[in-house]
Amino acid sequence: MTTEVNALPNKAIPKTPLRYLVTALKIIIPCGVLAAGIYTTDLLLQGKPKHHRPAGQPPARLVDVYHVEYSEEAPTIVAQGEVMAKRSVNLRSQLRGTITELPHHLIPGGFVQRGETLVTLDKRDYYLAVKEAEASLDRQLALYDVEVGRRRAAEMEYQLSGQTLSDEDLALVLRHPQLAQIEADIARSQATLEKAVINYERTQITAPFDGQIINIDAAEGSQVRDNTILMDIVATDTFWLKASIPAQQLQWLTIPSAERRLYSQQAACYGSQVIIRNPNEWGNDNYRQGCVTSLLPELDKRIKTASVLIRIDDPLAQKPENHGKPAVLLNAFLQAEFKATPIIDAVKLPRRYLQKDQYVWLMNDEEKLEARKIDVAHRGQKSVLITGGLEPGDRIVTTPLIGAIEGIALKLRTPEQVMITADSNQAAAPDSLDKVPLPAQGQES
Repeated sequence: MTTEVNALPNKAIPKTPLRYLVTALKIIIPCGVLAAGIYTTDLLLQGKPKHHRPAGQPPARLVDVYHVEYSEEAPTIVAQGEVMAKRSVNLRSQLRGTITELPHHLIPGGFVQRGETLVTLDKRDYYLAVKEAEASLDRQLALYDVEVGRRRAAEMEYQLSGQTLSDEDLALVLRHPQLAQIEADIARSQATLEKAVINYERTQITAPFDGQIINIDAAEGSQVRDNTILMDIVATDTFWLKASIPAQQLQWLTIPSAERRLYSQQAACYGSQVIIRNPNEWGNDNYRQGCVTSLLPELDKRIKTASVLIRIDDPLAQKPENHGKPAVLLNAFLQAEFKATPIIDAVKLPRRYLQKDQYVWLMNDEEKLEARKIDVAHRGQKSVLITGGLEPGDRIVTTPLIGAIEGIALKLRTPEQVMITADSNQAAAPDSLDKVPLPAQGQES
């Protein structure tokens, strides 16, 4: 047998039944082990006791509520605007001449008082013009006296002659035309003198109002022409803040009438009072006060907002009562908080408690969640004023309810639970970004 196999080295060895059996076992044994494992696992799972959830309602959610109370509330209207000057002037020369005096304390940013001399021109030529006009007037007055004497002499000669003349001839005899010409020359000389005096006075250029110098374009010794700009001055008694607000919020503001603006005192405020802030530069505690003065007669072409003028008295805080307050600068962008007309019966609620801008969640008498549609009279940036849809004593749910549906069971949190939640929230977020004061939350045991 061995000899025959060795004698046929190049021929394939025939497959025997034993080799088939080995191959089959290599496939069957792993499959059997796998099947046994699956069967054993299924037996173990079938033998595990099953826990059945008892039938009933889902657990009630713990919530906080705010009890509705109607009171007098004023809408909060906040707007932004830019500061502008009420009065400003380009101080110009009305004469030609040389600047002889320019006080050294006059610098950009310096303050001036009404009537203070700012620039003085060379007066000599204008002084001589006054003297010349005076001499001309004196000469005409002397000629008038001479002509009056001639008229009297002519009148005496006419009476002695005994003649009777017509009115026209009598006027010529009594020298009426000559007298009228001299009177006209006197009037012209008087006008010339007045003009010379005015020009002489114009050599001293004074401040038209209390103000602050913005820019100076003059220097001693420089030649100026008429209408030459010397300096720019802005009045410091009052600035205006031009603020833009939505047109639908004008109903809550008081705009003074034209008669009150015309005849009222400067310090009187007949419009809505305004708190003016600049948190970025003044901080949160500093502010200035203003007053609504007028409503501009046009809307913005793009965003359709109205513009109101707010009067800011003593903007640079120069008066003693305003010392220590921040100064209001021109072109500054400030925030205005209007004291609006109050609503007699309203509920003030943080805006985050609204659902879809017109509903609130209520906890009804059955301790279940209820959606209530409300009437919102005013929508502020952080709060709203509600005038209808709620009854006194209604409980508004203030706890966020994610995925809540109407009708689920609710339960008020106990004081202990409130303290635990507050401590956890403070540890998670110690610096809250929401600065809106929340209404007092009612608790029931």
